[in-house]
Amino acid sequence: MFGTGTKHRSDFNRMIQDAREGKIDLILVKSISRFSRNTLDLLKYVREMRSLGIAVLFEKENQYARAIVED
Repeated sequence: MFGTGTKHRSDFNRMIQDAREGKIDLILVKSISRFSRNTLDLLKYVREMRSLGIAVLFEKENQYARAIVED
C-alpha cells in the first residue's frame, strides 16, 4: 500500500540516508502523521535517528521523539 510504508517515499528515504551519512542533526516535522502513518515505521526510524544522535521534533504535537520512544 502506498500510504503506509516508506518504499515509495523517495524524499523521506533520501532524508534518512542523509541522516545516516551525518548530514542532518535535527529533523523538524509538522506533525507525526507527516513523518509516518505507520506506527511501526515511526518507531523504527525515530529509534534509529535517536541512536545516531539526531533529534526529531514534531511541531504540532510539541513533542520531541525521545519522549515518544523513551526506554
